[in-house]
Amino acid sequence: MQSGNGDVAELLRALRMFLKENDMMAYLTMMCIRLLELHRVLKPMGSLYLQCDPTASHYLKILLDGILGAFNFRNETIWKRTSGHSDAKRFGPVHDTIFFYTKTDNFTWNQTFQPYEQWYVEQYYHYEDSGGRRWMSDNLSASGLSGGGYEYEWKGVTRIWRCPVTTMQRLHDAGKIYYTKNGIPRIKRYLDEAKGMPTQDVWGDIQALRSWHEERLGYPTQKPVALLERIVEASSKEGDVVLVFNCNSNSMYLSCLYPVCDGGCHAESCGTPQLYVRGDARVGAVEPESYGRGASGGACEDRSGVSCGSA
Repeated sequence: MQSGNGDVAELLRALRMFLKENDMMAYLTMMCIRLLELHRVLKPMGSLYLQCDPTASHYLKILLDGILGAFNFRNETIWKRTSGHSDAKRFGPVHDTIFFYTKTDNFTWNQTFQPYEQWYVEQYYHYEDSGGRRWMSDNLSASGLSGGGYEYEWKGVTRIWRCPVTTMQRLHDAGKIYYTKNGIPRIKRYLDEAKGMPTQDVWGDIQALRSWHEERLGYPTQKPVALLERIVEASSKEGDVVLVFNCNSNSMYLSCLYPVCDGGCHAESCGTPQLYVRGDARVGAVEPESYGRGASGGACEDRSGVSCGSA
């Protein structure tokens, strides 16, 4: 391998000594070349996401550490990609892994949210109003909080409250205060007004594609659009450029949203990398000679594992 990155070349040689010459080594070599190029064109504030299954995830993590730096590793996310399996002599394989790396410490990040799990809703949002809206009660007392609060009497109860008396009156008039049997006011927080839980590193809320999903095109490893949308939302801002590699048959569906690329012989794809400007409907192919112009930024996703059949 001819490259300016001698350490990565040494890493590949070490892997070859261990793995010998086989399909896995050929796959890792192919991925290494792609990752080196993705790292080269990625802007300092950009992020890279690599999705794979457990077949090669441990080797890919080593490559990513070598190319982007272990200090730029942010997350290993588990996505439950399918429903349960009944395997005779092992636990059912139901997940993919998504590695999240950045180019520097100064990267774009937007907080995203995922729906609360059902057990959480049932445990904490166990009240319902007359219209059937679920809500939970939350503390209005500021006792023990740093920064203090507002001390006054409300309905015979004198405490340090989290809001001024004018806000308390407004909440009371709007029916958003719940009074305990001891007369202590607590605020009603409605489930349908909640953003949800800040997104964690286990994603079970994005369903695998089923036969009845409109976006399904029949490609065996097709991924939901919602998966890509979560990544783009978290790691890019309006006007950023997103480069998507190896998206398989998703490309026909996603081409209206994000540019995609897949070089697999069975994939329905454009065949060349493309760029997408977030917030702009224009999509264009990327010419190889333009890679060095610093045009690509935002988030990159590589749907890896196709070459070695790892779903």
